[in-house]
Amino acid sequence: MQIDERSLTIAANTLTPAPVFPENVIDTGYEGYYIGIVTITDYYTLLGNGLSEEAYQLLSSSARRHSPNLDEYAELAKLHFKIVEIITIAPLRVWQIEQGVSSITPDQENRIRFYVQIKAWGQGAMSGSARSGDLQSQYLTLVKEGDNWKIDSFATGLSIPTPDLSTTIPTLDPGSVPEKSDYDSIVVIAQYYLLINHGLFEQAYRLLSLSMQYENTLEEFVSNIKEVLRIKEIKIVKILPYHETIQLQGWTTPDPANKRMFFLQIYAEGEDGMVGSETNGVHDCYITTIVEGGDWKISSVNTSPWP
Repeated sequence: MQIDERSLTIAANTLTPAPVFPENVIDTGYEGYYIGIVTITDYYTLLGNGLSEEAYQLLSSSARRHSPNLDEYAELAKLHFKIVEIITIAPLRVWQIEQGVSSITPDQENRIRFYVQIKAWGQGAMSGSARSGDLQSQYLTLVKEGDNWKIDSFATGLSIPTPDLSTTIPTLDPGSVPEKSDYDSIVVIAQYYLLINHGLFEQAYRLLSLSMQYENTLEEFVSNIKEVLRIKEIKIVKILPYHETIQLQGWTTPDPANKRMFFLQIYAEGEDGMVGSETNGVHDCYITTIVEGGDWKISSVNTSPWP
């Protein structure tokens, strides 16, 4: 079976012009929310696969100063996070609005809070009295360090911080509330690229829809990554729901009930300066997710905005 390298991960940006992001457009904060979900997904997925050193690097410099050193952190992670399942990740203010909370936690352009639910299996768990396999609710704060979002703090209880009126950092306008399906889809997309980046190809393959698995077997999928694309590193740089890139407030997804589309910028690095037929660097692509068996799956990866 001939494998179309475009259908896997890298989009040839010569085929379809990428959306333009004018520099003078006011940032609504959503980009931070979306890439923040990628960061949190990466963190727990790394822990669940025994990659604690990589997870440790996703903590902010402040969090690392107040945490055990790397060796102690790795031992604790190995003990408590042998398997991790992500149940929910959402910006805290979105969760509060859904719950009807009257006092919404303020976010800032360089500090955003998230509501997270996970299940972790190991010898106990690292939050309070939670036991192995218990559903854990956590409140994470992410901060921006340079160009990257890092996890700054974890909490098992919710407290509403008092805004610092002396700060020069503007508080984000709560704005509209994207649907939960956007966030659930981003978790799956983030896991997909992280697993490929760390050579966990079988797990990544299971995140593809049945139609994509029908097009390429697991063996073909792995061969394409290793022998055709020859990927050494791949990671998400930007991710946005497609309708936000075209700035149409009334635009809906092709099938609002079970389908979502995203615009991504992916950094990809291959052997000899090439990833397949493309040079190393940032590439644009469009990913569509669908619901299969109650779970979101990746149904297409294309260079054009239509699957």
